[in-house]
Amino acid sequence: MLAVTLDRTNSERLTLLAMEGSVGDMPQTSLKITQAWFQTSKRPSTLAMENWIGAGATHHGALSAGHLAEAVTWVSRLAKLPSRIVAHD
Repeated sequence: MLAVTLDRTNSERLTLLAMEGSVGDMPQTSLKITQAWFQTSKRPSTLAMENWIGAGATHHGALSAGHLAEAVTWVSRLAKLPSRIVAHD
């Protein structure tokens, strides 16, 4: 899961967040939106979500297939933005 949030130490700067896990199959519903189950790789998942929220993420995260924590770190360095990989806390 990926997110961008305001940095807690400097409100004029953004922080990139990532949390590793797996995206499950999309449930069959009549809703015409993208949705899927997300399972954190860190256990227990309640602790992972507490860390995610504690890092400043809102409930608006972007589900992305693949392992992107390293890519988020790389992009943040290029953009000169802080990043936090929550699953590794």
